[in-house]
Amino acid sequence: LADMDGNLRVWSLDGDGNRPVRAFEPSPGPMWTEFSPDGSILGYASGGGGIRLWDLTGPAGMDPLVFAQGGTQTNHLTFSPDGRWLATAGGEISRKLRLRLWPLTDRYCRILPYKAGAVRFTPDGSRLITQGGTDGKVLAWDLEGGAGVGATLLLETAGAWDWGMAVDAAGRFLLAGSTGGTWKIPLNG
Repeated sequence: LADMDGNLRVWSLDGDGNRPVRAFEPSPGPMWTEFSPDGSILGYASGGGGIRLWDLTGPAGMDPLVFAQGGTQTNHLTFSPDGRWLATAGGEISRKLRLRLWPLTDRYCRILPYKAGAVRFTPDGSRLITQGGTDGKVLAWDLEGGAGVGATLLLETAGAWDWGMAVDAAGRFLLAGSTGGTWKIPLNG
């Protein structure tokens, strides 16, 4: 759980709930937190401090892996179901939103040619779903033919997105929320 001051705490679901099992240094402007599929990594997207990844299997005092910092705003992050990729949406403070794919086994990201406000992988990891920050588009990127080969338009509306979306566990549909409402979008055609 991250609070508005950027303090991040992790509680064990098996514990008594009286105190967190881990507490991390605050970072400016908390935007999003997410665990890797196996629960070994905690990802943290920050409004002004970039991206931090903590190895939860290591010693409690270890520093996180910090990248995309130095004025970089990150609105959202998500791990691929196989844990090999981290997708981030956000950009520079000037609001030039960027969609990036970070291979967790390599140090260089892949930048897709789209301005994304939120990202989510399908459960099988074959597609990356994005919501545009201001263009009202929801796109599906086919990752099996190579990252960023092309995108399929799933929905286009007028207005900005509130960056809220979820894919059902079977990968059949996407729920996407915007300032104009909430949509249930089929992902299987």
